[in-house]
Amino acid sequence: SLCARRFQKLLPTVAAAACLSRSNRQLSESQMTSAGNSLAALVQLHCTNNKARNFAQARGHILSAASAGAGIVFLPECTDYVAESVAESIRMAETIDGPTCSDYRALARETGLWLSIGSLHLRDQPAADEQPNGATQGAERISNSHLLIDPEGCIAGRYDKAHMFDVQVPGDGGGNPGGGRSFLESRYTKPGDSLAPVIDTPVGRVGLAICYDMRFAELAIGMRERGAQIITYPSAFTVPTGQAHWSALLRARAIETQCWLVAAAQAGSHNPRRHSYGHACIIDPWGKVCAELDDKSDGLALCQINLKYLEQVRAGMPVMQQRRLDLYPSVSGQLHLLPIPDSAEFAFGPHWLPASEQVFCLTSLSFAAVNLRPIRPHHTLVCPRRSVAMLSELTPLERADLFGLAELVASRLRQLAGTESCSFSLQDGPLAGQSVPHVHIHVLPRLPGDFQPNDSVYTALEAEPKPERPNRSAEEMAKETAQFRALFYHQDTNNTTGSRVELF
Repeated sequence: SLCARRFQKLLPTVAAAACLSRSNRQLSESQMTSAGNSLAALVQLHCTNNKARNFAQARGHILSAASAGAGIVFLPECTDYVAESVAESIRMAETIDGPTCSDYRALARETGLWLSIGSLHLRDQPAADEQPNGATQGAERISNSHLLIDPEGCIAGRYDKAHMFDVQVPGDGGGNPGGGRSFLESRYTKPGDSLAPVIDTPVGRVGLAICYDMRFAELAIGMRERGAQIITYPSAFTVPTGQAHWSALLRARAIETQCWLVAAAQAGSHNPRRHSYGHACIIDPWGKVCAELDDKSDGLALCQINLKYLEQVRAGMPVMQQRRLDLYPSVSGQLHLLPIPDSAEFAFGPHWLPASEQVFCLTSLSFAAVNLRPIRPHHTLVCPRRSVAMLSELTPLERADLFGLAELVASRLRQLAGTESCSFSLQDGPLAGQSVPHVHIHVLPRLPGDFQPNDSVYTALEAEPKPERPNRSAEEMAKETAQFRALFYHQDTNNTTGSRVELF
């Protein structure tokens, strides 16, 4: 079946990076030599405003990639066409169910390959001359959309280019360094307003971007934070900016994210006004260029994506774990759980909580702990790691992390308790009922009839300890801590130290 075929394109033990352009089909060896890694195909195109010609060119390279045993093919920005004017670019755009996208979906089914369509020019509705009533669209703007198509021909992911190429470029892109040219992509392209999810493929987890996005490191780091192993920058770079920045930007993004980086490209002269830099490349997580094409015309390169090497790079230089998120925010705004050292203790006002007995979830700024005297099962505390008594003493980053962790803890404990409801309580100062001078949020999943009347839960939280609610033993708390940790972490069976690693 096609589902099986996507994983059957395995590699020989010795990997190769092959340049298979129409003019040069010589094989060059890659340094990646680990068995079991997947083969990626990198395509460089020389597109014009002739859609049929462009598709035929791309199809030829895709069929060659399939014959070579690739599992995924990466195509450049403007895979469908490079127009000669803004008006022509808008006029030629299609809907996502139009013929061009449909042709590539059919080609994915035919070959059993994943296809990264670097970008298509997409409109929300058919062009005015294609609509039944001939309605006009006014000052229409289209989307510059990167599509990832799976071997069944389904669209697994879509990313609309977020950063518009509104710039003044030195030189005219045609070898005239004394000239200059303005680009205003936002004139006819609407920027995307969301990020694509990182998508699982046979070669790894792929993050989608487009061309000019490579100048914004935050986007790349955000993809790494969301689990990307491969970051894609399909491009149609101008010649002057390519000569100055192409290699430097791409290597920087690969090095700082410790991801494989794939940059399919347009090359050559598309029309008298538009010329592209070419130099499509694949770069490893250490910043080494493992496959590269020239600047002349279309072509195909093959490169093995070695995820074991990626893990070695990340383990040897664990930059994501060494970031100071107490000084600057996470780019993606997502929580990042840290391994919990069982020998550590965490301050809770004048008390110290042993990690092995009470702490079940940890970030760089906050922790979650089981309760010494819970008022009901699953009653836990979420606290800042810095010992402060009042909420106002926390930094904005600490507050965001604290409430983010409280929400995450609540969502997991609700699932465990089999309920959709949860009470949160924060007593800010002694007059509010705070008994320990350390900011903490009570998280308590709620069950039917657990408190009567319902709001008496807050009275119970403020009440002094009673004989029916004694301190729990260290053994009892440690058992619950282990149970709760399993909701947030998995055991790394390859880690000889036995430490736990983050799941989310």
